[in-house]
Amino acid sequence: MTKGETKGDEKESASENKEPQITDLPGVGPAVSAKLEAAGIYDLMSIAVMTPSDLSDLAGVSAAVARKIIQAARSMLDLGFMEGTEYAKKRESVLTITTGSKNFDSLLGGKGIESRAITEAFGAYGSGKCVSKETLVSYFNDSTMHVETIEETYNKYNKGNEKNFEEGLIIPVSTVKVLSLVNNKLKITNATHLYKEKNKKLFVIRTKRGRVLKITGNHQLLSFDGEIKWKKASLLKQKDIIAYPKLIDIKIKKIYDEDDAYFLGLFVAEGTSNPFSLSNSSEIIKNWVVGYIKRKFGYSPTIRIDNRRPNPVYTILLRNPTREIIGGLDNSNSETKYIPEKIFLANKNVIYSFLAGYFDGDAEVSNNDISITTKSERLASQLTYLLLRIGISSSIRNKIVNGKTFKIVRISGEDRKNLNYIKFKLKKFDSPVRNSAYGYPSKIVSYIKQLYKESIGGNRGRQRKLIGKNNRNMAYDHLTHESFTGVINSPTFNSIKKIFIESRKDLIEVVDKMEKHPFSFRLLGKIYRKLPFAFNSLAEQVEIKKPSIRNYNLRSIPEGKREILKTALIKELNKRIEKINLALAILCNVEQFNWDIIESIEIIDYDDYVYDFVVPEGHAFIGGNMPTIMHNTQVGLTLAVNVQLPPEKGGVNGKGVFIDTEGTFRPARIKQIAEKLGANPEKALKNIFVARAFNSDHQILLLDKISEMIKNGEQIKLLIIDSLTAHFRAEFSGRGQLADRQQKLNRYIHQLMKLAETYNLAVYVTNQVMANPAQLFGDPTTAIGGHIVGHACLIGDSLIQLADGSIIEIQKMEEGKEVLSGNFNKLRIETDENEKVFANPNIKKIYEIKTNGQVKCSGLHRFFGVENFNITEKEAKDLKEGDFVAQARKLNIDGEDRLVPTFKIKRIGKITEDSGEVLRKKFSEENITRKEICQKVGIKPRQLRRILNQEYPTSIEVIDNLNSYFGGQIAKLVPAFSHKHRDLRVPEFFVPQLAQIFGYFIGDGNFEQFGIRFRDARLEVLQNYNSLFKQTFNIGGNITKMPYKNCYTLNINSREIADLFKLMAPTILQEVGKSRTEVVGSFIKGFFDAEGHVDKKRPHVLVSQKEKQILRYLQLFLLRFGIRSTIKFDIGRKKMNVLRIIDKDVRGYLHIGFTAKDKQARLIETVKILEEKYSYEMMPIGRKELKEVLESVGIHYSRIIKPRPESYNWVSREELKEAFNALMNCTIKDRQIKQKINFIGKLLNSDIRFEKIREISITKNNKRDLLYDFSVPLHENYIANGFIVHNSTYRIYLRRGKAGSRVAKLIDSPNLPENECVFFVTEAGVVDEA
Repeated sequence: MTKGETKGDEKESASENKEPQITDLPGVGPAVSAKLEAAGIYDLMSIAVMTPSDLSDLAGVSAAVARKIIQAARSMLDLGFMEGTEYAKKRESVLTITTGSKNFDSLLGGKGIESRAITEAFGAYGSGKCVSKETLVSYFNDSTMHVETIEETYNKYNKGNEKNFEEGLIIPVSTVKVLSLVNNKLKITNATHLYKEKNKKLFVIRTKRGRVLKITGNHQLLSFDGEIKWKKASLLKQKDIIAYPKLIDIKIKKIYDEDDAYFLGLFVAEGTSNPFSLSNSSEIIKNWVVGYIKRKFGYSPTIRIDNRRPNPVYTILLRNPTREIIGGLDNSNSETKYIPEKIFLANKNVIYSFLAGYFDGDAEVSNNDISITTKSERLASQLTYLLLRIGISSSIRNKIVNGKTFKIVRISGEDRKNLNYIKFKLKKFDSPVRNSAYGYPSKIVSYIKQLYKESIGGNRGRQRKLIGKNNRNMAYDHLTHESFTGVINSPTFNSIKKIFIESRKDLIEVVDKMEKHPFSFRLLGKIYRKLPFAFNSLAEQVEIKKPSIRNYNLRSIPEGKREILKTALIKELNKRIEKINLALAILCNVEQFNWDIIESIEIIDYDDYVYDFVVPEGHAFIGGNMPTIMHNTQVGLTLAVNVQLPPEKGGVNGKGVFIDTEGTFRPARIKQIAEKLGANPEKALKNIFVARAFNSDHQILLLDKISEMIKNGEQIKLLIIDSLTAHFRAEFSGRGQLADRQQKLNRYIHQLMKLAETYNLAVYVTNQVMANPAQLFGDPTTAIGGHIVGHACLIGDSLIQLADGSIIEIQKMEEGKEVLSGNFNKLRIETDENEKVFANPNIKKIYEIKTNGQVKCSGLHRFFGVENFNITEKEAKDLKEGDFVAQARKLNIDGEDRLVPTFKIKRIGKITEDSGEVLRKKFSEENITRKEICQKVGIKPRQLRRILNQEYPTSIEVIDNLNSYFGGQIAKLVPAFSHKHRDLRVPEFFVPQLAQIFGYFIGDGNFEQFGIRFRDARLEVLQNYNSLFKQTFNIGGNITKMPYKNCYTLNINSREIADLFKLMAPTILQEVGKSRTEVVGSFIKGFFDAEGHVDKKRPHVLVSQKEKQILRYLQLFLLRFGIRSTIKFDIGRKKMNVLRIIDKDVRGYLHIGFTAKDKQARLIETVKILEEKYSYEMMPIGRKELKEVLESVGIHYSRIIKPRPESYNWVSREELKEAFNALMNCTIKDRQIKQKINFIGKLLNSDIRFEKIREISITKNNKRDLLYDFSVPLHENYIANGFIVHNSTYRIYLRRGKAGSRVAKLIDSPNLPENECVFFVTEAGVVDEA
């Protein structure tokens, strides 16, 4: 054999051993291959298991060609069976990776975990041996929640059952549960044991919030360092951040009511054990306690009064029955007081009441915060836990007075808003929440900033990009510049998240366009500006020079390069989308917790026991002097290093992939393991590819990426997934989804097996849930507090909203009614009482002002507006279209349970046979004829005959009349029922079901001779209302189809129900208004069922009605839910009136909905369309005015507000929010600027909205109709037709005149024209002449 022949044989042999590629398949060229790879198809197996239709869609080939490709792939692969000897030979290529433990390796067969297989690790791990004996812990047993030291807990459960374990002792605790961190969420889970061991040294960690944690060096706290991760105390350093819960959300038990809780809170604050009493200097508190004791315990307590102080001190002496509720507090003093444990399991209202009692008794309540000073360290810590039950974070500080240490618990920060729910009886906290020193530390944003650069914020050269561009707001400042604040607040954090969400959406749209359309020069032109990276950076992937690739965008793309360029673009975009996904995952995880900053760490001598809970699920518990998330515990990380070792050391000279589903990968730990093995730590870390999977779909997709990486030459020999099932469990929760979860998980495991077999990989997975962790300015003639209308200015049918929910025409208004009124100092809607009612016959012109609502008034009517960050007024005659006027945003009316009026219900019965005979004898004895009896009783002879013969039942009233006539109970009654006279039930209260029936009846119901009738084209609607009748009245009706029409009729054959409807119909709108909100909603639903529909072309919900007043009432009813609507009157020849709910308000109506399935489906579809669009709410703040404020404090306007053409006069709500957030992060000393910022804050959180005027029309009052007004002394305004309008009063403007005179000008009067006079002030007083 020649040398040339030998070389040829070698080439041929190499060719035979080469693994077949996709391009070896017939019909698969470079273009088709590029499409398949873009879709994640890299190997023959993936094609072999596809269907022809799927392959046809992905590759863009015909179904016939796809079928040939699949058949060729299957014949190239050996998919059949093999002999056992052949399989044994194949097993010789199996690789093994040491676990690092000889014992563990022996357990696995001697060498470690194998390739071509999945090794699963599951179960719980042991204790962490971590906290000092005085550390407070929060745990639950079968009865209640406890907050006590961990030593106390250990001793409580130590029943002589201690066992040696590792270096310490362990006891079982079968009934103990703790709050643990599972899948980044707090969950009550079982603790199986308590552990203790001796330790000589402890780390003392102190934080900004006042946490003092005494823990071992190996104890782990949840921290953030590029990700949320557990970090040992010995590795923590100053300025590191640690997590603590935002809310302790647990199942509640009803043990105390709100009065009990308030009393307990008061006793903790002011109670004493000797004598058993409660002391307070408030007469309000004294009276309440005495009343509570009488109601609860049935005795009147003795009261001692100490008058030695300016304010008398009342000591209320309590008796033994009261000790039952105190729970041992009567044996405590100021240094040992505590919160009763059962309070922790109460609902939020009870907790609010407890805190109200405690704060009324022993808290300093200021405008900015609440602080509590106590000698009891236990009470101070318990307060921090209890406050977290209602989502309030607090701080603890020490204060030393005369050598004694006091604990100060202070409530500050953004959580203060929840303090508004506390029902004080004595004190008050009503402070707007601004920025605070506590928020999301900038360390978190620094990492997100890096991800921003790598995804959407990188350099694009001279070409300005659209996606991720700097819009100059506070969020972008933190992402693109060095953070100038130590923390960021929630709005800024949410803005950062929004940037990533919107950019992700934009990039996905670009990828979708490229995947769905043929790639061309034109398509590249469309997406070019949206690329968040330099286009010429793709030159290397396309295998050309950078100057050449620029021509692809400027001139054309060569045919042979189109698919290659497309693949490169999609690959780069997907890479950046993954970075965005990572950023969003981190942001979402970070948002689950509050964060505290470490101020100091020291090591102290201890030489005593340390303790820990053993928590299998989550490996964490809540503990510390303030609630802190504490860890209690690594084969996967060790394997990731060992796979890189040479074979003689148990490795395979390979690389590892770590798919992290729960944030468990620890780079620091990898370096530590590598150093111990004598390997290069940096190189070890570089040889591990880590991906964070955000959901099960992403987890599955990453397997395709591994195939791609191996194809590109990466020597990957180990795949670690930690944990395998976490996402599957989270996404498919509950037994109902178990089958779906198992099916998807099985597919995933099969893919893993295929990957392991194809590439000779070792796969190691864990299968356990592992822990991750106004001043008002303006015209001096305008009254402060704001008056909108003057001179008796509303037409008579204007609807006034009363505080009890009822609605009344102003012409029927009476003195002494409580109305809803606007407090323009707070921009809130409150309750006020009206006084005098006025009428004015002298109005010549009527102005109709239309926004989304409409009101008719005189020209001197004043409207609230906003000007230069202040509330101002303008008269109707001075308004113009485009101006803003004040209206109610939402009517917060509780309503009440309304009684259904009583009425006579006809009941029937028969008399017994004996009674018939007795009556006949009576007729004979008293010598009276049947005709005379009929006349006396009021019945016909035929009816009397039927009664006597017991043939038919008759009215019980008739039988009662017969008995009355004969002076006794002569006829004995037997109750009877018939189809016509059933056992009718009438609800005591106006319930939602009855309200819905009435809503439909008002819309499209009719009275019949013997009942009522509903008619509808949808059978399902009438069936639903028939069911409502049965639920409400115990009576159903008959549904029939109308002949020759596609319509159905529901007849309710009951005179009693018809009588009830006739009785209630005249006042039904008032009854609805006074009812609870759920009743109002049901009435609206019924009315819309009858008359409403969803527009097929526009996102509108419409309802038509001939009666204008019904729609006007309905418009105010909708405001109970914050839903705006508009009404158009007299449309078309039929003069119909149409109420419309449009744009984002349609989303609000979804909570009410329709009964008809097609209408409800259309409504849901419309809401989905609206969610994809952004509906602007314009605010009454001018762009120029806002620009001046921003620039006055050094903020560039264009960085906050997007530049607009000059025709844009106003800012949107979102723009105003961003500006407000930016201003709140500035230090401002100018008083006027502060007032303007304060006004913006109130405006953004106001009960009042300002709507643009759409139209103003003026008509002559030819009929000389009266216009009306009334006075409201406190706020001087009320709500009419949804507008907040001025009430009449006398307002006189005084100024200096000439020669020492004074001028009095009558500005406002209910019935007098404007005028003025001159007077003088002399020694004699006010005179006409000096």
